[in-house]
Amino acid sequence: MAEAAGFDMIELHAAHGYLISSFISPKSNIRTDTYGGSLENRLRYPLEVFTAMRAAWPTEKPMSVRISANDWVGDEGRHSG
Repeated sequence: MAEAAGFDMIELHAAHGYLISSFISPKSNIRTDTYGGSLENRLRYPLEVFTAMRAAWPTEKPMSVRISANDWVGDEGRHSG
């Protein structure tokens, strides 16, 4: 739809408050399956979505991903590397 509307680029919104961010954050993702736990697992669904978007979006047009660098839950939400 974005291509048909003439957009030059598209963005996957994975910042705070959106579904994709809830998979990335260890605070909101408490799953125990292959989509939870380690960072690799938590990134599984966002990467699947990005891959599907890239497959549908023209290769000559750029894509971006918006992420949050903070879980916004106070000091206990900050991670040190």
